[in-house]
Amino acid sequence: MYLKRLDLHGFKTFADRTELEFTPGITAIVGPNGSGKSNVFDAIRWALGEMSFRSLRSGRLDEFIFSGSEARRAMGQAEVSLTINNDSGALPIDYAEVTVTRRAARGGDGEYALNDTVCRLRDIQMLFLGTGLGGRSYSLIGQGQVDSVLNAGPEERRQLLEEAAGLARYKRRRREAERRLTHATTNLLRVSDLLAELSSQLEQLRAQSEAAAAHQAHTKEIRDLELALQVDEARRVIGGLKRIATQADSVREQLSSTASAASQISAQMDRDRARAAEVAHLWEEAQRTLLQVVENLSARESTLQVLQERGRATTAQRARLADDLQTFHARLARVEEALDGLREQADTQAAQRDALLEQMRVSEDASNSTRAAEQVAEERVGTLRNELADLLAARARAQHELARFDAQLSGVHEQLSSLEAKEARLAEMATDLTGKAGDSARALADLQQQHEAATSRLAQLDAARTEVKERIEALSTQIQQTTAERQVVGSTLALLEDLQRQLAGYEGGVREILLVRQQDPTRFPGLRTSIAEIIRVAPTYRPAVEAALGRRLFSLLVGSVEDVKEGLAYLRGNGRGSASFAPVDLLQAKPVQPLPPGGDIVGRASDLVELSNGAKAVMDVLLGDVTVVTTLDAAVTLRRGGHTGRLVTLAGEVLAPDGVVSVHGNSNGDGSVLGRTERIQALHAQLAALDARVAALESRRQAAADERESVGRLVAEADADVTHLHTELTEHQIASGLVQADLDKIPHQRQELDTTRGRLMQERAELEAEAARLGEDEAVIGRTLAERERVLLDAEAALRATQESATASATQLTEVRVQLAGLGGALDTLQARVDEHVASAGDLSARCDQLQGEITVLDGEMHLLTHSAEEAQKEKKTLEELQDATRQRLADLAGERDALQKRMTEAEAQWRHSQESLRTIEEQVHRLEVRQAQSEAELQAAQRRISEEFAIAWDDVRDIRLPSSRDEALGRIEALRGLVAALGPVNLRALDEHQALASRVEALAGQADDLGRAKLALTALMQQLDGILQVKFAQTFAAVNEEFNRLFVRLFAGGRAQLLMVDGEPGSEPGIEIEAQLPGKKMRSLSALSGGERVLVALSLIFAMLRVHPSPFCIFDEVEAALDDANTRKFTTLLRELAQQTQVLIVTHNKGTMEAADVLY
Repeated sequence: MYLKRLDLHGFKTFADRTELEFTPGITAIVGPNGSGKSNVFDAIRWALGEMSFRSLRSGRLDEFIFSGSEARRAMGQAEVSLTINNDSGALPIDYAEVTVTRRAARGGDGEYALNDTVCRLRDIQMLFLGTGLGGRSYSLIGQGQVDSVLNAGPEERRQLLEEAAGLARYKRRRREAERRLTHATTNLLRVSDLLAELSSQLEQLRAQSEAAAAHQAHTKEIRDLELALQVDEARRVIGGLKRIATQADSVREQLSSTASAASQISAQMDRDRARAAEVAHLWEEAQRTLLQVVENLSARESTLQVLQERGRATTAQRARLADDLQTFHARLARVEEALDGLREQADTQAAQRDALLEQMRVSEDASNSTRAAEQVAEERVGTLRNELADLLAARARAQHELARFDAQLSGVHEQLSSLEAKEARLAEMATDLTGKAGDSARALADLQQQHEAATSRLAQLDAARTEVKERIEALSTQIQQTTAERQVVGSTLALLEDLQRQLAGYEGGVREILLVRQQDPTRFPGLRTSIAEIIRVAPTYRPAVEAALGRRLFSLLVGSVEDVKEGLAYLRGNGRGSASFAPVDLLQAKPVQPLPPGGDIVGRASDLVELSNGAKAVMDVLLGDVTVVTTLDAAVTLRRGGHTGRLVTLAGEVLAPDGVVSVHGNSNGDGSVLGRTERIQALHAQLAALDARVAALESRRQAAADERESVGRLVAEADADVTHLHTELTEHQIASGLVQADLDKIPHQRQELDTTRGRLMQERAELEAEAARLGEDEAVIGRTLAERERVLLDAEAALRATQESATASATQLTEVRVQLAGLGGALDTLQARVDEHVASAGDLSARCDQLQGEITVLDGEMHLLTHSAEEAQKEKKTLEELQDATRQRLADLAGERDALQKRMTEAEAQWRHSQESLRTIEEQVHRLEVRQAQSEAELQAAQRRISEEFAIAWDDVRDIRLPSSRDEALGRIEALRGLVAALGPVNLRALDEHQALASRVEALAGQADDLGRAKLALTALMQQLDGILQVKFAQTFAAVNEEFNRLFVRLFAGGRAQLLMVDGEPGSEPGIEIEAQLPGKKMRSLSALSGGERVLVALSLIFAMLRVHPSPFCIFDEVEAALDDANTRKFTTLLRELAQQTQVLIVTHNKGTMEAADVLY
């Protein structure tokens, strides 16, 4: 184990993160003054838990943290980490590398960490206990502290030596045991006082408890009788409930049959209503078909009239064209005749021209008046035709509105039918909701009972869980007590095994040789064993045998003198304590004297020893002359009687042949070498028994824990059941409320249906009145249309007459103009006139051809009109037949509708009768349900009284019967009440108080026993620790004293030095003083020594402690500063020897020390 690395960050002058690597050997830290060398030493001590500011050369915590400079700002935290190589396992932790970290902030916060895990300062201190790196360590010597060993008082020097002996762990254990013992003693005293006080109170409560028990017995009997009376009353209510339930079932069966009949009637009504709606729908379709047929028939009649009118107009026009054609043929003949007699008429034409001019003027006036009359007639015809079209459109609109109103009336009828169906459904719904309300009430009652049962079961399971929990706590207490006892035994066993491994109690040299041989079995081949390892002695004789053997008990048994020389050579070379050897080839047994007579003689000591390897001859040599007696008086008597051998008493008192009496001391403790192995074996057996007991208790506790878990699951299930039942109960209550709300809504819904029915009846009356008005309007429009058609026909006839007159006037005017044209030519140019007559004749011929073509066209059109009129006549006939069929269909549907209406009226009367019967039966059911609810309320009240007054569920008491009649039970209750009154005031809490006080007294008695046992165990542990501390301190004191003197002689080349035990204050442990005599000088006080001499004396003691109990590493800060060169060389020699087993870090300015170092920083 050695210091591997040091990390610093923010500590004093180390602002930057600094890492220093170390190796085994000597590492010197050098540098000018003020460079921070000593800060490295302070950092290591600070990380190891040093709390003294003065020891760390500081006044407060902030001075540990880098305070800043001109170039850098101050830091807020200091951190130091020590990394230690733990391959050897010297530190009691399962890590090959251990890092100890300490941090501090300016605010005062700080923390420790062990391998990056936050820990306590106590954990760090416990980790390094026994390593020489504790709080008062001799391996960490600071600047100017080297002679503090000399300046320290005797008590402080003892503390240094205890640190060297590794007693810190044992002293901490002893302080802890002493603290526990003080607490146990205090608690035991308090418990004893409490027991004395509570015992007197227990007697006083006993009488009160007996009175309270009698009072409770009478009260319980009264309660049981009252409970039986309540249960009997509830049972009578249950009988009434059963009778009501039977009557209710009978009435419900009657209600069911009546409801079934009503349902059949309602179903038949629904079918009739559906058929009525279907017939109404068919009637409406037939009505719409009839209206469409009438409209189509009217359209065909109008078309036929138009065709006929067009035919007449076409005929008249053809007649006119034929007349025109005939006229033009006549004119052509006249023109031809005029052409022949043109010359003859030339003389007469002039006179005719004047007549023709007059005639032309007259004709033009007539033609103009005829055209004006024709225009007026045409406008009149157009106006009439427009009026006729408007009338036709108005009639069509009226018919459409009439059909729409008919449809609306049908819709109103359907809505009225729907309202009747809704009323039926509401009645059915009311019946259904009434039944649901009853079912919901019964379900609520069942759920309430289930909820109460589940709650009772949950309470029982909670009680069972509490009982299991108490049992577990009791077992846990036993386990804790057994574990505490095991810890005491284990601690004692560990202590004894540690002593056994370290060969505590052996001579220093013997221990060194045996330890070396354990590490290297090939060393000391002639060494067989030690005397202490081969003998076994009964506890009774153990003090006598140890006293008789003395230091020979630890003698090493070897084969020859050469083996002795080899051991002595090793001890001289290493300077480790004293040793005794027993070479077999030199041992010679003395003649055995016979045992003197007497009852006080136990026997020869060699006969009282058991040997493990048969070395009987050795024991005869060592103990053959020793006689064991019972007491010192017996030994003195034998000596005076002439016995010359050694005498030893059973108490360990030795009477030598020369008369000297010596006392060896108590050898039966744990520090006894002979009894240590047996004690370890006994403790192992006791530890195994305690482990078995803990395992058994743990098994029982685990079984109880499993039971608790099982009960816990049952509790969770019961709790879930209670929660589920409560939720279901709440849901049923909500559902019941909803059903009741629906029942409350039904009257309002019926009122709304009545309102809607009134509104529909009013709407139907309004629609019927509007339909009648539209029918009248349609009739007026029809009459007006007929009249207008007649006026149109007269106007069209007048128009045709005017057109014919205009045509005639135009023809006459044309003839006159022709004549004038003929006469207008030059009479002198007859040939031209002839040509004109020829041209005129040609025009007339063309005109005749044109008229002939128009007549042909009119003949074709007339043929088409005739055919269209025939087709329209056929369609009219078909529509008239369809109209008749539709009217017949409407009459049939109207008949069926009337029949259905009649049947529905009869069915409604039957349905109303059945509803009245249903209401009567429902009232009976309701009355029975009210009686049942009242009885159930009485039962619930009785059960609630039982639950509230007696805190018990109905299911648990339903089978309770009165032990006698009700009157006798009431009389007994009165008698018991008299007995209770006779008892007077009673402290009912006395029972619980007495039981609680008795339990407390019992528990306190158990605690007192436990505290007594703990006190005994702690006392024994302290005695064991005291023995160990004495033995180890004595061994270490002797070893350090011897090494101190040897090193003193080496450093001073002579003289002598020693450590002396001096008494301290009363009650305190002896201190240590130092005596040093320099070569050639008298013994002087340490204060009279020079600075260098004081340093050498202090270094002698420090190195002596490091040699006896090496530390994993040690740190010196300028400890050789006061030495001259010669003494520095001596110091470095010791330093190199120390480095063979301890890592050395030294802060120095000395060149000689630097030369001796393996590494320089």
